[in-house]
Amino acid sequence: MRSILSPPIWGLNEPLRLVDPRQIILQGHDYGFFPGCCGIMDDTVVVCGSLKYLKEGRELKKYIRMNNMKVIELYDGELVDVGSVFFI
Repeated sequence: MRSILSPPIWGLNEPLRLVDPRQIILQGHDYGFFPGCCGIMDDTVVVCGSLKYLKEGRELKKYIRMNNMKVIELYDGELVDVGSVFFI
C-alpha cells in the first residue's frame, strides 16, 4: 500500500493510506471511493464489503488494528461505495 505524508496543515504526523478507487463499486460510475464504503463508530471501522477484495486489504487491516481499532465487514464481497456508513 502506498503511503504519503499528510499535509502539515492537517496537524497529523501519520502517513495517509491510499486505496486504489478502481476496486470500489459505485453504481452508475466507473468507480467509487473508500470513504464511501465505510464508517467509524467508537473503536470500530464498519466496511460495506470485505477488505480481502482490495489489493491493499491486508495492509489496511493491519493499519486499523495497529491503531487499536476493529474491523466489521458487512458481507463477503467487493466493496461498494454507499456514500458512507452512518450510525444513528
